[in-house]
Amino acid sequence: MEYGLIGKVLVHSYSQYIHTLLTQKEYVLKSLDENEFINFMKNKDFKGINVTIPYKEKVIPYLDEIDEKASLIGAVNTIINQNNHLKGYNTDYYGFIKMIKRHNINFENKKVLILGSGGTSKTIKQALIDLSAKEIYIVSRTKKKNVITYQELDNYFDIDCIINTTPYGMYPNYEKDTLIDVKKFPYLSLCIDIIYNPYKTNFLLEAKKRNIKIISGLEMLVEQAILASELFFNVKYSEIVYKNIFHQTMLKYNNIVLIGMPASGKTTASRILSKKLKMEYLDLDEEFEKINNVSIKEYFEKYSESAFREQENQIVKSIKDVRGKIISTGGGTFLNEENAEILSRNGIVIFLNRDLYSIKKIKSLKKTRPLLTDNNALQDLYEKRIEIYKKYADKEIYCKGTKLNTINLILESLR
Repeated sequence: MEYGLIGKVLVHSYSQYIHTLLTQKEYVLKSLDENEFINFMKNKDFKGINVTIPYKEKVIPYLDEIDEKASLIGAVNTIINQNNHLKGYNTDYYGFIKMIKRHNINFENKKVLILGSGGTSKTIKQALIDLSAKEIYIVSRTKKKNVITYQELDNYFDIDCIINTTPYGMYPNYEKDTLIDVKKFPYLSLCIDIIYNPYKTNFLLEAKKRNIKIISGLEMLVEQAILASELFFNVKYSEIVYKNIFHQTMLKYNNIVLIGMPASGKTTASRILSKKLKMEYLDLDEEFEKINNVSIKEYFEKYSESAFREQENQIVKSIKDVRGKIISTGGGTFLNEENAEILSRNGIVIFLNRDLYSIKKIKSLKKTRPLLTDNNALQDLYEKRIEIYKKYADKEIYCKGTKLNTINLILESLR
């Protein structure tokens, strides 16, 4: 191969898609066991490669030259082969720095926990040093020099930021419990996961539920891939290229999930967005009616709301691995925490916040919405649900004016 990614397990990787978008050149994902890795590095049969777990440190003895920053870190994720002369770089470092600056995050006087002690952990630690973090603690399952264990974390309750650099929670094992309980850190204001698949790990989902700022590893992945491609081909990409690549990668591997009150325009918006973004849409209420061959209102009358919610949950669980779709939810779908987590994990959750006065004016409302018997019922529903919508929403769109205006606001929020 000429260009590609080497690692042990690569089923989770988006790198092939990103690099192909950038250059239209072949980019190969090459899974290697320990012996295959050794032979691959000795043969030097490539022009440029990226390196991931568990080889970011193990590649170093095979290099003829190493970039100054990568040498300081002690980990390499990008290698250029020029006439059998191998030079290693660490684009993860610069990708992380760019991501942090993009979010205007200041680490000065901050106390940070880094989960994991491998090559990525070393990279993030050096970046935090260069960003003037006050205190940095490395956490590992086993006791080592300058490392604390998870059992010792009770002594570090005043942490400001936690960064996960382990593969724990990565696809396909994303349903595992979290490594750490964010509730134990009352001063926590930021959680970052270097994992990008799923978009929100359980670690990030738990933090978001507590109104803690979260950042997924997808931004860093795209940043470091662009930097690696610049090294491969001796080119320079513009900020527009980053935005386009990130946008396309985000929408290919994640869903757009619309939430909000009944009659807030979710179904209409999903259909219009489907055409504009060339993405399939899935309406959970329509799916329910198709499966049961009955309207939701009739189902409520014949059975009960709890019976409906049970079936709705089964539908949500059946689509937990769906990607690249626009999903319109029912008004109460996110009341079930399992539903909310499944749909949030690989979703950009957009809350369509339409004012109640506009909803009340819809004449067919009481005929088609089983829980909206009168205006007081609508007000009660809103008060019960508004905080749940806001808790899970990645973006909130105030639906004022025309449908087109709402669609444009949604599209703008995704850029």
